[in-house]
Amino acid sequence: MNDYLALLDGLDGLDPATNLAERLAAFAVGPIPRNDALALLALAEKAAQAKQWQAAAQLYALTMVSSFIGPAQEAYRVEHAKRILLLMTGREAELGSAIDLLLYGHRRMTASLRADGMHAPHMEEWTIAAVGRLLRDAPARVAALQTAMSELRLGNNRVGKIYQSEVSAVRNVLTCALRPHVGDAAQAGDAAQAAQADASRRRGVKHLRWLRVAVAAAIVVGYVCRHTFPLPVSPALDRLGIASWLRGGLIAWPVLLVATWVFARFESIRTQAYRYLSPCHLLDSDRIVTGEVVPFYQDGFFHVFQWVWLFLLVIAWMLFRQWQTLEAWLPTVRYEPAQNGFARFVASLAGWVAVHVPALAGFWTHPVAFLGCDILALGAGVGLCVAAVRKQRKIQRDRIGNNKDFYWWDFRINPTEWWIRLAMVGLDMFLVAFLVVKVLLILFAAIGLVAMNTLPVAYFAPDGVGGLKNLTDVLMYLSWIVFLFGMFVFASLYMHWNLHEYRASDLRLVYAYIVLVALLVVPLTVLDHKLGAAGEDQIRQLAASADPTLMKPDAALTKPDEAAHKKLDEVAKYVQNVGALRAWKVSAVHVGILGNPVLPLGFQFVVILLQSLGRAGKLPRWPGTILGDVSGAKGGDDAH
Repeated sequence: MNDYLALLDGLDGLDPATNLAERLAAFAVGPIPRNDALALLALAEKAAQAKQWQAAAQLYALTMVSSFIGPAQEAYRVEHAKRILLLMTGREAELGSAIDLLLYGHRRMTASLRADGMHAPHMEEWTIAAVGRLLRDAPARVAALQTAMSELRLGNNRVGKIYQSEVSAVRNVLTCALRPHVGDAAQAGDAAQAAQADASRRRGVKHLRWLRVAVAAAIVVGYVCRHTFPLPVSPALDRLGIASWLRGGLIAWPVLLVATWVFARFESIRTQAYRYLSPCHLLDSDRIVTGEVVPFYQDGFFHVFQWVWLFLLVIAWMLFRQWQTLEAWLPTVRYEPAQNGFARFVASLAGWVAVHVPALAGFWTHPVAFLGCDILALGAGVGLCVAAVRKQRKIQRDRIGNNKDFYWWDFRINPTEWWIRLAMVGLDMFLVAFLVVKVLLILFAAIGLVAMNTLPVAYFAPDGVGGLKNLTDVLMYLSWIVFLFGMFVFASLYMHWNLHEYRASDLRLVYAYIVLVALLVVPLTVLDHKLGAAGEDQIRQLAASADPTLMKPDAALTKPDEAAHKKLDEVAKYVQNVGALRAWKVSAVHVGILGNPVLPLGFQFVVILLQSLGRAGKLPRWPGTILGDVSGAKGGDDAH
């Protein structure tokens, strides 16, 4: 109670529209006594304001059970509960007794579950299980709620009029929750729970067995099809057999992603963490759980993280295929004067295992030679894998230590699922880092090809990009990879909005995205400028080859003789040629939105930048009030 009084003193006189969340967040740092209804009510209202619905429902369940303990302090408790609600919502609360506080907790609990999308049968199951869980091995609570049952009747003047509609529902919840804790029913209930636990354990063993079969199938598929993936690597890695393992791993990767997602889905159903988290997870420890409570189907970032790599793999496959085509095409079109320097430049791309800097190939060969080193690619993969695994383990330790942010894959729910997910995070980050290094190599090589000016432009080539379609296709696939990365950054910012442990990593993702967009715009812009210059050159050539007299006014043109008609035809033909030349669509950037997503990249850049600034508090907030009653029927007004 002293902790609550300290909180109340800090909130006294505080404007409810400012800084309330920050003040209350500090209150959840230490353990909160389970019978302190006032402290629990304050945290429940904060969770409801943050739309952390299941965390709010858990706290309202605790408030509901604790509200009738200590009848000697009833007037004190009710009065200060009204002050809490006034501070949190800015509205007067109609509370006249402890039974009103109990009914209020039930109303807010069910409203929070409804706002979380839970259906009525599941809501009733959740509320009964939550109250029953809180009554286990708690005789004082059982006795208090048995006393409350005697007052839950229509016509009782201690029940406020606004809460009369809750009486029947709460009587049903308490009757069902109290039944296993009275007499012989307690032993029968324990036996039933033991049987359920044993059946759940057997299902878990079955799921794990099927996962092992899927992993074995992925290994076989990767081994058989390993030569089909066009991964560019150095001859040294091929000789050592590492390239074969990498290609096989990339082939097996999609199978592992699908298998682990299916395993996670069925395991979340088994552990009662699929559509909502069972109260047995939230109410099983000595300290309450605060923050986000996320079941499997609501964990959007997990689903993005699980499936985005499939799109990356497909686009990378097409990019590497196109790069092979480009390498075969380059010797047939490059200018002879640049033969020596360009030959060394191309040779540097073949020797990717050693850092080799050709002297005559231009500035861009330096980063190409450095990033093209397979040792760097492998080191980046291992480094990112280790960093990601360490970060996930630290997050889990912190969450266990603080009892904060409970997710369906949490170690406290399913240790096996957590370790499997951790292994997949490590594998994902290793393969992604290796692919990203290879993609960056091709991006720098494309910049080098454009900057070195060694490719001729056939302006009237039917591909619409000056006969450079092999090169622009490489840039197109690079654009799609950057676009996909931008979508991943967008999802990470949105899904991790309330999770402080991801702030630094998400900010690094934003910086990386900005750099990639800038690097991609460089070759597209330079190439587009060269194509435009080639068009102007064609017009100059056309003007130089035309008869100078065509453009001079001539009185003979007004005479309808044969010479005049002939000259008019020549003028018309010249104008038609110039018009056709100007109408010819040759552009590396505007070849098509679907073919080259430059405009979507720009839109992404603006959205991600604004979102990052808003998250960092650099943008002004929209004016508004604290929504303390958003968890009503539609998150609305039935809370009071």
